[in-house]
Amino acid sequence: MVHHLGIGVVGAALLAAILAPAACNPLKSKEDTQAPIAQVQADAATSQSVEDAARLYLTDLYSKDPARVRRALLANAGSVGVSDAQVAAAVADNQAKPTPKEIVIVRQEVQHMPPQGHSASVWFVLVRPDATTQTGRLAAWRRHGGSWTFTLAGY
Repeated sequence: MVHHLGIGVVGAALLAAILAPAACNPLKSKEDTQAPIAQVQADAATSQSVEDAARLYLTDLYSKDPARVRRALLANAGSVGVSDAQVAAAVADNQAKPTPKEIVIVRQEVQHMPPQGHSASVWFVLVRPDATTQTGRLAAWRRHGGSWTFTLAGY
């Protein structure tokens, strides 16, 4: 009798897992489900806002204390996570533009932190007028509706 009840419970659990919506179902892969269009647009807007805010933060920081920023970048040169190929591609892309930028964002990762907001890592290349480069990484966070707060690794 107990054996039959156990089989019934296991069978019901498997049936519920198969029929559950994808968001609640650990058996369905996340690749099978598509994000709503509004979420994709919000993620794109968030990525653009962190990129714009990072560029502004670095420009402001570099204009105030360039020597300290260079020291921070040199201290973390090996641990940044930007490959030589990414640096070369960023510099080439930057030089091809009519008005080259001093700070090129190479890569960024934005993560949701419910209910607080978002966190992000931003990898960048600092391209100086003499064509030398330095790479760095920013850590960032933002509460919902707030502005981004950054820290420069090694600063």
